[in-house]
Amino acid sequence: MATKKSKNAKAKNKKNAKKVTSSNNDAANAALASRHSSQPGKSRKQKKGGTKAAASPSSGFALPGFLQGRRNLLKAGGVAGLAIFGGGWIHAKDSQNREMHDLSAIGNGTPVVLQVHDPSCALCRQLKRSTETALEELPQLTYRIADLTSKEGREFAEKYNAGKVTLLLFDGKGKHLGTVNGTTPAPELVTTFKRHFRIRPA
Repeated sequence: MATKKSKNAKAKNKKNAKKVTSSNNDAANAALASRHSSQPGKSRKQKKGGTKAAASPSSGFALPGFLQGRRNLLKAGGVAGLAIFGGGWIHAKDSQNREMHDLSAIGNGTPVVLQVHDPSCALCRQLKRSTETALEELPQLTYRIADLTSKEGREFAEKYNAGKVTLLLFDGKGKHLGTVNGTTPAPELVTTFKRHFRIRPA
């Protein structure tokens, strides 16, 4: 009789244990389902291993990886293009500057307007602007600069006893035709150049 009661008690305990285990499993499943439902939904494509999107730092908008790569490539190309453009501009400016200071043009067959120039002199820069404006109307004349900060420029100025803020006019054979001293407005320079170089109205 005692053995039968013992067996019944064991069976009852086993049955209760199964109920507890089943209850614990149900609670765990409920908690897992609750956690998944609280997370933002994912698209089927993302779940299946579709292309992951990278967030754009500027707008917060997600861009596909291939677009991110293209944008970075365009940025790199823009920087490279800017560097090439800047280098080309500097090279062109440097070439123009060397040509402007080439005094061998005097006596080389073309009339020359030569300015004795000091880059640090405000009046010199003013005369330079007026001269360049005047010569836009007289393309047959060549413009050159004797830079007083260079040895060649100083020697040339001393040869003609010319100070800064001065223009020296030479014909095509290199003959000195005249001198213009001081800052002069562009229209007046046009008249002076025409008279010295004997340029007739078109």
